[in-house]
Amino acid sequence: MTKKEYKEFVSLVKRMRKAQTEFTILDGRVAFKINKNIKIDAEEYAEHSALMYQMVSLESEVDEWLKKMEV
Repeated sequence: MTKKEYKEFVSLVKRMRKAQTEFTILDGRVAFKINKNIKIDAEEYAEHSALMYQMVSLESEVDEWLKKMEV
C-alpha cells in the first residue's frame, strides 16, 4: 500500500466512524420519540435514512479496501 492509498484509507475510516456516531445519536433520539409516542417529522425520517445510507455505504467501501489488503 502506498502512502497515498494509506491516507485515503485512513480518511475513509474516519468518515465512516463519524457517520456511525452521527447515526447512533440520531437513531437513539428517534427511538426515544417512538417509545414516548412523540411524532417524528418527515425531516427527521429523511435525515435518519440519509445517515443510514451514508454509514452503510462507507462501511462497504471500508470492507472493499480490507479485502484488497488481504491479498
